[in-house]
Amino acid sequence: MAKTMIFGRRCILAAGCKAPPLLLLALALAQVSSGRGAPTLAPSPPNPECLGRYPPPSCPPPPLPPPLPTPPRQTPAQRKLIEHVEKKAEAASKLAKPAVLEWLGSQDFLDELDGCCAEIHQMSPKQRLDWIDAEFVATEM
Repeated sequence: MAKTMIFGRRCILAAGCKAPPLLLLALALAQVSSGRGAPTLAPSPPNPECLGRYPPPSCPPPPLPPPLPTPPRQTPAQRKLIEHVEKKAEAASKLAKPAVLEWLGSQDFLDELDGCCAEIHQMSPKQRLDWIDAEFVATEM
């Protein structure tokens, strides 16, 4: 284990050493260039004071647990279900489109537009449906 004296106190080149990082790097390079080999980075034995339930503030923090794996955004089963529902919704939309266009061109609908929306009143039923679709797309973003 590579040991040295830094500012009058022992410092082990491993986790928990309080020496400045550049100083540690310089010491490691000096040891390698002197032919003594690379410094070992074996952890120092734990301080008995740091093993209790309430260690003093001078103890290094405990190691962090490994990060939890990130789950997939969608499982294969969810992806398959969404594809199935989208196909059914697209088919239902195609079936409903003629009835929706008829309603958008009906006199009852146009009477409701008379008082408020002259620009929409001037549109064809297809233009109204396209306008409604565009509004939903903008709202969902």
